[in-house]
Amino acid sequence: MKRVFKIGTGTVVAALDAGNGLGSGRTRRSVGNCSTTTFVELGRPRPVVRSSSSKSYPLPRTATWYRAGAAGSVKIAAVNSGTISVVTVNAAQGYIASVDSSYGSSVDVYFRHGTRTLKFEAEISDSGGLAVLVTTR
Repeated sequence: MKRVFKIGTGTVVAALDAGNGLGSGRTRRSVGNCSTTTFVELGRPRPVVRSSSSKSYPLPRTATWYRAGAAGSVKIAAVNSGTISVVTVNAAQGYIASVDSSYGSSVDVYFRHGTRTLKFEAEISDSGGLAVLVTTR
């Protein structure tokens, strides 16, 4: 597959050897009248982020529930000023939850429903509070 993109006065030409179809081939790029060619190994395509939201909270004194969008909620407790832990996860109907990291300065919980994936991440911020990021893919 060859693609030609016009950028300003130069032209970028990229030829992709699809390999196994997962984007693991090599790409050759030529820019304008450059005589050098750069080969770049391509990895798996990254999922497209559909939406994300973040919110800051004070570090909880007791175990506290935080929303993970429509996918459910996660109960987080502060162990000390630098460590939090996942206490409980409540998945909404149709979602399957899996805890990726349950203890540390940052915790991750994934919620899956069909091809939709929602990532809930909570971490201790530099100011000592709790930053919660929810990303849908």
